[in-house]
This record gives sequence, C-alpha cells and structure tokens, in this order.
Amino acid sequence: IKGHDHFVYVRVRNRGPLDAENVTARVYWSPPATLPTPSLWTPIGETVLPLVPTGNSLTVSQPIVWPDAALPANGHYCFIAVLDTEYDPAPSTICLGDWDGFMHWVRRENNVSWRNFNVEKP
Repeated sequence: IKGHDHFVYVRVRNRGPLDAENVTARVYWSPPATLPTPSLWTPIGETVLPLVPTGNSLTVSQPIVWPDAALPANGHYCFIAVLDTEYDPAPSTICLGDWDGFMHWVRRENNVSWRNFNVEKP
C-alpha cells in the first residue's frame, strides 16, 4: 500500500557445525531476468544477525526498512539476499557474466537466495 515504509526480514538456518556470529545479510531487488547479474541488483539494505546457532533452527533478522519511495514501479521482481560471515564469507559474483558461471554459482553457494515478489501500488 502506497504511503508507508515497508520491511524486509531475512530468515536464516545454520546447518554447519559451528554457531555463526555477526552474520551480515545484504538484500537487493532485481527485475526478472534469466541471468540476474549484479548489474541489475538494486540495494535495499542490510542487517546483522548477532548469532545464528547451529542446529538448523530458524533465525529471523531485525527488519530492513524499505522506504515506500524506493519501491520499483508496479510489476514482478526478485529479492536477492547474500549472507556474509567470518567463516562462511559472501560468494564472489565475478563468475556471473555467463550462463554456465551463473548455474555453477547457484548450485555451489549456500549463502545466497532469491525469491520472487510483486509490487502493486494503487
């Protein structure tokens, strides 16, 4: 609904053997694309999760404020979230220039995710 800020939350599971501390979650939006390279990503914001305990339990971030004025026009888009922490750093995006590199990146990296969404403003 137009006229107020929106909030993005990141949900994280730690399937590793160690607790993760100070996990930075950076969130972007992108127009839909077969190959959503970083040149299409628009930053929304970031948050830090102080502790993501091991054990595969769900940890939810504090909200990232997304001002109404920063929302794209009505349409279909994609959220992209990239996590970064000391023992599991954010993946490099250098390989995203072609389809094979993108597919390898998607399959290999555990701390990247995306989700489709729609914007509908009156």
